This record gives sequence, C-alpha cells and structure tokens, in this order.
Amino acid sequence: EMSGALGIEQLKKLPKFIKTRRENAKLFQNLFENHPYLQIQKETGKSSWFGFSLIIKPNAPYSRKELVKLLTANGIECRPIVTGNFLKNKEVLEYFDYEVSGSLESAEYLDEHGLFVGNQQNEIE
Repeated sequence: EMSGALGIEQLKKLPKFIKTRRENAKLFQNLFENHPYLQIQKETGKSSWFGFSLIIKPNAPYSRKELVKLLTANGIECRPIVTGNFLKNKEVLEYFDYEVSGSLESAEYLDEHGLFVGNQQNEIE
C-alpha cells in the first residue's frame, strides 16, 4: 500500500523532527518565560511540542484579537487553543453523553484568552 510505504519512510525522520521541535521549544521558553503579559506552556515530560500555547494574563494591555492581529501582520500564524471551553463545540458534543460538574471559569478564560502558535521540524532561530 502506497500510504504505508510513505509512512514507513516518514517514521525514519521522526526522531530528528522531535529533537528539533524540542530545541525550538527551549528557544521559545527562553524568549517568553519572564514575559509580563503572557503565560506560556511548560514541559510536562517528553512532549513532541506540536506548538506553543500562550495565555494572555489579566494584566495585559491588549486582547487576544489584538495580539493575533500583530502576530499575523508579522507572518506568524496562530489560532485559538483547541480546547478552551469545549462545551461551546455543540456539533461534537451532540455525540456524547456528558454532564458538567462545577464552574468552568478556567476553561472560559482559556477559551477567550488562549492562543496557539505552531511549531515545526525546522529550526526557528
């Protein structure tokens, strides 16, 4: 099968891809670890660092919309964090039997103030 053959070849590249993504993540963390208005993603093990999550802190003088506009104007693609308040994904939730327990204020904050900048297997320095 063609897709299997391609996949096997791609898997050979995976260790280097992950290594480079982790190196990119270190650079990202060094650049943003003390940022006064952004909370950044932390390493929780051996992440492959698909991307970089940012949460705008309450004291920030700008909104997510303004930050997205600035990033986009400078050629940096970004998007909202995938999860946020998952209850807003009615099209997906209609297939699940679920119940909500407690407050969702953190999920709501993340939904409104979080964003994601992609990483890649090439050095970004």
